[in-house]
Amino acid sequence: MPGGPAEQAGLKIQDIILSINGRPIGNLPIFGLSMFMLNAGDRAKIEVLRGSARIPLEIPVIQRPHNVDRLADLVDPEKNLVSKLGILGIEINKTTAPLLPDVREPSGVIVAAKVAGLGGQENSLAAGDIIHGVNGTPVISLDFLRSKIDEIKAGSPVVLQIEREGELMYTTFAGD
Repeated sequence: MPGGPAEQAGLKIQDIILSINGRPIGNLPIFGLSMFMLNAGDRAKIEVLRGSARIPLEIPVIQRPHNVDRLADLVDPEKNLVSKLGILGIEINKTTAPLLPDVREPSGVIVAAKVAGLGGQENSLAAGDIIHGVNGTPVISLDFLRSKIDEIKAGSPVVLQIEREGELMYTTFAGD
């Protein structure tokens, strides 16, 4: 990432990573596994091939926050609660959209967390899901989502269009 620890330590585009902490890296899965085994705060000793030169680098390991984690400061349990879904939701708007660059549709409500002990235990929503629609109607705000869910009679079917890890899908459950 531009400005990240690897760039600051001297890693350049087109460098070929040969080893991490003395272990040869022969393919992308081994690279991923090697990085996964490191902890935030460690220093990875990486050898790269740049042209014909072998260059040693020492790169501090950090844990990149998940985009949903960056939104945690925006959650107020009283204001963000959607009790009938059992979630804390954050509206995607001009303030929050830049924090979610990989979102396919820059509108809706992102599930910041599930809330234990409330309704919505039957639904399959998870933190990070983005609710784009309720029963075919686009979700334009957190208040709109609450009002649409509140309108649903007990036992009536509910279909949510959601985005999960870049995939659009539907999830269904019966209203409370």
